[in-house]
Order: sequence, then structure tokens, then C-alpha cells
Amino acid sequence: MKLVRYYVLLLLPFMLMVACNNKEEENPRQLLASESSKTWIANRETDAAGDEQRLNDDEREQKMVFYANGAFQILNNAEFQTGRWNYNEAQKELEITFDDRQNVKEVFHVQELENDKLVLHASDGSTMRMKPE
Repeated sequence: MKLVRYYVLLLLPFMLMVACNNKEEENPRQLLASESSKTWIANRETDAAGDEQRLNDDEREQKMVFYANGAFQILNNAEFQTGRWNYNEAQKELEITFDDRQNVKEVFHVQELENDKLVLHASDGSTMRMKPE
């Protein structure tokens, strides 16, 4: 279950619009997935109380790849999972559905989304900070 939460947290960044100082707002899909794809890795996690949680080796090596066509992959060692993502711009929420569990939708609130930073807030109150690879 913890692995699923990380996957979902990785997906949220591309869905958030970011307004930079004196810059036009950027397309959140492009921030998340770039022109064709973008790989994100976990940088830091906090629990619901705001206490920092130490990432284990598997979590540090896990990569989440967002594709501009709405697909995603989570790579962890030799294993991977696939699915679809969607960003609800009005709610600033990232929704992901795994191909092997289509009846389950994970939803994350996107707190920050920049070209070099993604912060996702899960329903359990935890927060995942990600950076591009």
C-alpha cells in the first residue's frame, strides 16, 4: 500500500499550474510530462503530522515516468506498473488509475508544481516531494 501511495504522489506534480513571478502561467501537463515524457524521483516525504519520513533504498530508486499522452509507468528495480493519469485543473488534483486495478482511482492534491519540483498531498495527510531525474 505504501508503494501505491508513492506512485500516486509522483503523479500529482504534472497536474498543477504554477504561476511564476512576472511569467505567464505554464501548462501543468507540460510541467509534469514535458513534451513527450518526464521522469520524477522521490526527494522527501512527511507523514500526516508533518514529521519527515526516511526514504528506504527501494523508494529512492523508484522512478515515475509521466507521458504527455496521459500514460504513466512506475519503475522499481526490474519491476514496473503502468496506468493512466489525469489532472483536474479546477481542483488541482492528480488522479491515477493503474492498468491492473482499473476500479481503483488514487487522487492526490497538487500543492506545488514547477519544472524542477512536485509536491503531492495524499488523502492520508502525508506529503511527497519529488524532483526530476
